[in-house]
Amino acid sequence: MRIERVEAFQVQWSPDDTLAQRSAFVRVWTDDGQYGVGEASPMQGGLASVGMIVHDIAPRLIGADPLDQAVLQDRLTHRLAKLGPEGALTGALAAIEIALWDLKGKIFGQPNL
Repeated sequence: MRIERVEAFQVQWSPDDTLAQRSAFVRVWTDDGQYGVGEASPMQGGLASVGMIVHDIAPRLIGADPLDQAVLQDRLTHRLAKLGPEGALTGALAAIEIALWDLKGKIFGQPNL
């Protein structure tokens, strides 16, 4: 099983929400159709985190083993540290980590609380 695609998106909670009022999420898909979901930082609607996920993080995850989340997080942190150790990068990495743990729980049949 390998990571096939990573998608980042915003959720609009109210019809009059601005981009900065929305929430940012990431969905990590495997080649067998399973997925995990994680939420990014809500700062400014997570727009900066979404951009980092799409342009900087997702390409580095394609083809990787989703169960190896500790190694993936370490590699991403070290390779992307110059984007900023706080803020948008932290939010983006947190979203990926949450999605990978969600996926791992689904793979191993753990309850969804």
